[in-house]
Amino acid sequence: MFIDFENTSEFLALCGHEDLRADEWLFICLARSEEDKLDSLREGLSEKGVRFFGGIFPALIDDAAICERGAIVQRVKLIAPAIAAQIDGSAPVLGTPLPDLSDYSERPTCLVVSDFSCVAITLLLEELFDKYGNDLNYFGAGAGNGNRQPSPVLFSNDGLFTGASLIAFISTGSQVELRHGWSRNSEPVIATRTELNVVKELNWEPAMKVYRELVGEQVANSLLRQEDVPEAKRYPFGIAREDLEDVVRDPISATEDDALVVLSGIPENSTMHVLKADNDKLVEAVGQLGTAFDAQADARICLLFDCFSRARLLANDFPRELEAFVEAFRKQQPDCRIEGALALGEISSDGNRFPDFHNKTIAAGMFYAD
Repeated sequence: MFIDFENTSEFLALCGHEDLRADEWLFICLARSEEDKLDSLREGLSEKGVRFFGGIFPALIDDAAICERGAIVQRVKLIAPAIAAQIDGSAPVLGTPLPDLSDYSERPTCLVVSDFSCVAITLLLEELFDKYGNDLNYFGAGAGNGNRQPSPVLFSNDGLFTGASLIAFISTGSQVELRHGWSRNSEPVIATRTELNVVKELNWEPAMKVYRELVGEQVANSLLRQEDVPEAKRYPFGIAREDLEDVVRDPISATEDDALVVLSGIPENSTMHVLKADNDKLVEAVGQLGTAFDAQADARICLLFDCFSRARLLANDFPRELEAFVEAFRKQQPDCRIEGALALGEISSDGNRFPDFHNKTIAAGMFYAD
């Protein structure tokens, strides 16, 4: 549910914590405008004995509305307490061992909420997939407050977390989907030299040199200008995934030595294409996402993570995108609530594909009733 609150007392009165069951936690998406209230909220929830975890996001989604204040609060049934993992180094470091789910009869959902600025999130997802494979669904988002450096944007009963991920195993079943609407607009290139989220060489040449050849000087050099939304944002890279949605990588800036900085990591030797889409195609893809859900399922809630960068790119057309999803999803599930956040990275996989950390994509997870 969406909660618009002025203080901790009001939040506690509205969040419905009084009748939480032993295996239920509150998952909280907090609007970044409320960040100054976080310490008080954590203290108030802990004093009441409430189990909770969550993250800070640029804005929230309540049906087809964007809310820049308040919180989205959802009850989730967890198999074990949420696990914190540090991802601000070269490899993830888990605070607690991952649980053994081999004897678990249901198909759980692994919910991952991460500090978007830490590119080692891709390594954490690899570790999760290596352990669990296609035995569960993967879903989640990148949290952030606008700072591109690791920040305390995740929280739980155990404290605030900087440069981290929170991993929660939800026991109730789900259907998870994603779409982005971008299409390939260039010949393939190989990321021959990369370092986390810095592409140093494409096809054994300086990355920006090749990018200029692919998109033109005007577009490529927009990364060097102090523009609010550089034109290059319409020409991201896509890591090739045959028969699946390519994994979009959002260009951020260029370095003095002609390297290209993107929002998230790119494995060395990845095959990539420049992508392109107009606003109509982006909106159309989200409508298709809404129709992908099972109309016969007994659904409780649909969590929606739409990319903040995508919203900025669409600008005045962004309301059309949310409306397209809501309209299409309502035809499948007329009574299911839609809530979520504008995210800084999206995760959605049913286990039949690697759970990538996507940019400029929209991910939706429909969770079933108990």
